[in-house]
Amino acid sequence: MDKKDSRYYLNLPYPENLIRTVCADDAEIIEDRIIGLQHSLETMMDRELEVLELRFRERKTYREIAGLFRISEEKVRVIYERTLRKLRKSYRFPLILLGYNASRQAEEQAKRAERREDEEAFEKAVEEIGNPGLLTMPVRKMGLPVIVENALARDGIVMIKDLWILKARHPKAYDCLHEIGETRRKEIEDRLRRLGFILKGGTENG
Repeated sequence: MDKKDSRYYLNLPYPENLIRTVCADDAEIIEDRIIGLQHSLETMMDRELEVLELRFRERKTYREIAGLFRISEEKVRVIYERTLRKLRKSYRFPLILLGYNASRQAEEQAKRAERREDEEAFEKAVEEIGNPGLLTMPVRKMGLPVIVENALARDGIVMIKDLWILKARHPKAYDCLHEIGETRRKEIEDRLRRLGFILKGGTENG
């Protein structure tokens, strides 16, 4: 039977059979992966957990599970396949594939690398402007209304560096700033342009 077939690992001991079915790999099942699986399962619905429990721990067939729930076999199959898809989602899958602690460490390393890239991009933008004072300039020096400054501060944005990185490097997060509507965002972008930053989109490009 092809390893990609969801039944390939079913007869292995639990929870190895579930982990291997989700990840389709033969890597060692260490304790950290089991902990990652447990954390992932905590986010699932009760019926989904029940189906997984019956299928992988008790090794019941779709027909047997359907009889217990008094639903059709097809409905059981739908729940089962939907649950596996959820476990393979990007925010759950690394917990099971790598392990809880290992995936958290990898995530932190990726965040640090991204932050370094963001800061290097900001430094390059400031160098092009030729005003090194912007490197350490606070948002309060931009001349924004106090209500906007306070709203940005509540999101942890107190330095121009952080505001520029959010706008230029993470536009989706920028568009979701709390208490900052479209008019205020355009005002922020206008102030950034006055400082010499070249921005894509915003008020100039619609």
